[in-house]
Amino acid sequence: MAARRLNLASKSEHRRLSMRRCLKVLAASATLLWFGGHFAQAAPPKVGPPKDEPSKASNKTLTVRVTFENRPAAGAQVIATDFSDHTYHIAALTDRDGKAQLQLAPDGKISGIVVLDPKRGVGGHWFGARSVPAQPGMVLDLPLAPAQPHTIRLVDGNGQAVRLAAIGVASVATEKRGWLPTDAFEVTHLHTDSRGEALVGWVPRDAKSVGVEILDDRWKLDTVDRSQTASGLTTVKVRRLHPIDGRLSMPDGTSPEGLLITGTGIGSSASTGHNPSAHVRRDGTFTLYVAADHAYSLCLVDDKWASDSWTGVLLTKEDAAPKSLDFVAYPAIPLSVRVTRGPKHEPVEGAWVNVQSGDQFFWLDARGERQMGDGGPQRGLYTDKTGRAQFGVGKGKQEVFLATGNWREPRTIKVTSDDPTTVEFYRPWVDKRTISGQLVYEHRPHKAGPATIVRGWNPVWPQITSEAIVAPDGRFTLSIDAPDVYLFAVDPKNLLSAARSVAAAAATAELDLTPLGSLSGVIVNTNGKRLASQGVQLVFAGLDFQMWQIVVQSTTSDERGYFRFDSVPAGVPVRIYAGTPASVRGEAFSKQSDKFQIYSSRDVTLDPGEVRENIRLVKKVERTKDQAPAPATGNGERAKQILPR
Repeated sequence: MAARRLNLASKSEHRRLSMRRCLKVLAASATLLWFGGHFAQAAPPKVGPPKDEPSKASNKTLTVRVTFENRPAAGAQVIATDFSDHTYHIAALTDRDGKAQLQLAPDGKISGIVVLDPKRGVGGHWFGARSVPAQPGMVLDLPLAPAQPHTIRLVDGNGQAVRLAAIGVASVATEKRGWLPTDAFEVTHLHTDSRGEALVGWVPRDAKSVGVEILDDRWKLDTVDRSQTASGLTTVKVRRLHPIDGRLSMPDGTSPEGLLITGTGIGSSASTGHNPSAHVRRDGTFTLYVAADHAYSLCLVDDKWASDSWTGVLLTKEDAAPKSLDFVAYPAIPLSVRVTRGPKHEPVEGAWVNVQSGDQFFWLDARGERQMGDGGPQRGLYTDKTGRAQFGVGKGKQEVFLATGNWREPRTIKVTSDDPTTVEFYRPWVDKRTISGQLVYEHRPHKAGPATIVRGWNPVWPQITSEAIVAPDGRFTLSIDAPDVYLFAVDPKNLLSAARSVAAAAATAELDLTPLGSLSGVIVNTNGKRLASQGVQLVFAGLDFQMWQIVVQSTTSDERGYFRFDSVPAGVPVRIYAGTPASVRGEAFSKQSDKFQIYSSRDVTLDPGEVRENIRLVKKVERTKDQAPAPATGNGERAKQILPR
């Protein structure tokens, strides 16, 4: 069965194609039936495959039980989402026992479930990758999070209220429930009032973010202020959009009606990107709504037809004369992506494959300053049973990104001819690769103590990590699903450590231990005043050891502003971060938290056994937006933003 298409979520909040827009087309609302004093479960809405695809029979059902304050929640809306099929939503309504039956695809896998009651709250669980949410016969319990009123406020660039604008509450995120997409529910689609505000009654009390989507062709989302989320307010700054006319020329008189022109845009300021799209009319014309002082990368996106990319600025200033767009269509070039692993090249079904069209380009903003843009339209598919995903692309640069389990891999290709193109992703191990090694000190095998630790990370994806099994004689074995691995060992009893990289082809690694060093210093403000209770983190740094997100140690400055680390790896670049609040500084070997606001840093490399003192960190500002330096491998870091949510 061929892998099926959907538009995919793009680059975080600053650059992304909204997957939710694709879902919105098929969003369905269940109808509450009242009979004999009981809630009856509504039949799921008919949002099946397009007419040209036969529907698939399925006897797989999932029973969901929704509760509120430990009691059954009757009348709650339940939506399961399956990104592998054109049937994006399976909807139902809970009965008087709080239960709902969801008819699933034949394999029983879905991408997530969200439940919502306009007055009581929201709940659910989001898997991202398709998986089976419960074993046959089990009932999946989903409690609704207690809600509090939340206000969405829209303002323009001058701080004026934006009235009667269509918006959507696209998602909510809490510490306990994680990220939940909500825009498939009709109740999440709102309009701002005369004060530019919309009141939402179901947002959880413990929400740490509320995702807002602009559904109005007159505006684009620019920035979101979440500093008052806990107090029940999210302020969204928007920018006005302007219509741009264009034309698509087709060969041999083929009708262009319904074809999609789309892409990505980025402004010169730190605003959220823009993802405009327009369907072509029967006469070949289309109207695209774009923002001033934004550069765009646009092209035709279709299975059968493609075009070359257009890049540049369509509107320099709000009152400037807009440019027009012209595209020439040609038959799309088949791009086949195949994913296999293991000695027998077994196909990997259900792997997420994303393709982005477009290359880097430069443009001049309204101030005449040179800016760089990149990217373009993105599409995503899950691989089929043969491990394949099929795309239609145009000529030029294509960035292909794979995600399945802990396997993350970017690939860049250039399509230069009309011939079909194939991209192969392959890992020789079935599940994880095994690295065996020995701890060594002064050219001799080193015995491990009870506290000796050997850990491994993937440098581009540090969340992919594993701890080795260490034997008393210092031999260790580590299993991890990553081609490139950085190993770090520490023997705290003997004050020794080692760090090294291991390439994909290597099965063994020797770790040469060296004496740990120590460092200490003080945190002051610009006037030289010592600052107590400041958070301090020590992370790996440097191009040769790219673990810049992994915390080695952390501490808090004392009442005199002093801090100290007694077990610092020697011969390895490390970076000292000072920031606030100290309560969210990372624990040892954890990924540093984005809540830790960094205001000062210092890079240090110690010699074995070195004692470094009097390091001075100055707090120049109260807060900075930058939490960490950009990673050395930009492709992998950017790829992290294009996973299905």
